[in-house]
Amino acid sequence: MSDGALSFYHDRFVRIRVSKFTYGSFCEIDFNPADPDHQRRIHNTRTDVAGDECIGDFFDVILPKVCLFSFVLARC
Repeated sequence: MSDGALSFYHDRFVRIRVSKFTYGSFCEIDFNPADPDHQRRIHNTRTDVAGDECIGDFFDVILPKVCLFSFVLARC
C-alpha cells in the first residue's frame, strides 16, 4: 500500500489506486442474539468488564480488496 502513496498524495501523478489486500483490524463487537451470524459465533462470546456479552475475533474491514479510490471518489 505504501508504494506510490506519497506520489498519490504529493505529486498528483497517480490518479487512482487499487488496493491489493483487505485492510482492517480485529476487534470485539456486542453480541446480538437476533443476528444469525452472531448465533454461529456464540462459541466466541465472552462477558466484558461492563457485563456485556461480546464476540471476539471479529474482523472490521477498513479498505476492501480491489477497492478503487481517488481524490474525488471512492468505489468498492
